[in-house]
Formats: sequence, C-alpha cells, structure tokens
Amino acid sequence: MASERRAAPGGIEPPPAARPRDWKRIARLVGGAILVLLLIVFIVVNSQEVRINFIFFSIDAGLIWTLLGTLLVGVAAGRLLTGRGRRSP
Repeated sequence: MASERRAAPGGIEPPPAARPRDWKRIARLVGGAILVLLLIVFIVVNSQEVRINFIFFSIDAGLIWTLLGTLLVGVAAGRLLTGRGRRSP
C-alpha cells in the first residue's frame, strides 16, 4: 500500500505548515513593530524642555533633540578618534 495524499471533501486541500522562512519574516515584523513602539514611547517620555548651558551662552531645547544631538556628536567623535572614518589610499 502506497501512502496516497487524499484531498479533503470538496477537493480543497488544507494549507501546508508554515515554512521556517515565514516564521523568520513574522519574527522580523514583530521585532520591528516592538522597536517602533519603544521609539515612540522614548520620544513621548523625553519631550520636556531643558536648558543647555554652553561656555558663552545657553539655549532651551527639547530633551529628545539634546539626546539625539549628543548621540551624533559621540558617534562622530568615535569615528574620528578610532580612524574608522578615514580610508587608506
């Protein structure tokens, strides 16, 4: 007896089980949605105004912009100091 695949009544076959590639795609979508949600919460929580004192002047800015500006300055300084920004001839 050979195992035969029989169709369900009415000739409609049930869908095949989800492939591993589909699970990876779903995991990426869920992970991306969680990251976007966390980013929105981070922005809302850090929306208050702060005073930034420089040597000769002060400014008022949103805390989120202060944090993002600090991040950009830190990344730029790190690239300059480690030489990752330079290309060898």
